[in-house]
Amino acid sequence: MRYTGSNVGVNHASYSVQLQSGDNLLQFDGTGLDDSYGITIDNVKLISAYNGTNLIVNGDFSNPNVGTGFTYSSGGIYGWSAAKAEVGASFRYNPNWPAGQVIELDSDSNQRYTQVIKISELLYGQLLLQVQKIIGNGQVNAATNLAVHNA
Repeated sequence: MRYTGSNVGVNHASYSVQLQSGDNLLQFDGTGLDDSYGITIDNVKLISAYNGTNLIVNGDFSNPNVGTGFTYSSGGIYGWSAAKAEVGASFRYNPNWPAGQVIELDSDSNQRYTQVIKISELLYGQLLLQVQKIIGNGQVNAATNLAVHNA
């Protein structure tokens, strides 16, 4: 394994995004040397601030189950597309990450992992109404009216 004192830890990140009706793309790009070592990720979730429903498929990268090993999958893995996905037991990549499975973003070449989150007009309208009910502000009212009008 190649890691240095500056990158051995497990880091957490959280980002705010706004979904739209239709296809929403979630993408992770790997960059760096094509040496089979690189950044790994796990536990990807997309949840609303107003409910805990996770919209990500296979965000823990448990499918396929590789046990204590790793595998390459041409075309991606369940829920994710990639030219050549690499899934492995997390401890293989970083001993500070003792449990679960991860994807390596640069695999043996730089990869783009993509998941399409489809939000139907009906679901989008329901989500806006739910937010309106919870926070009830004018901005949500305007967005709801626009969404209903466009539907």
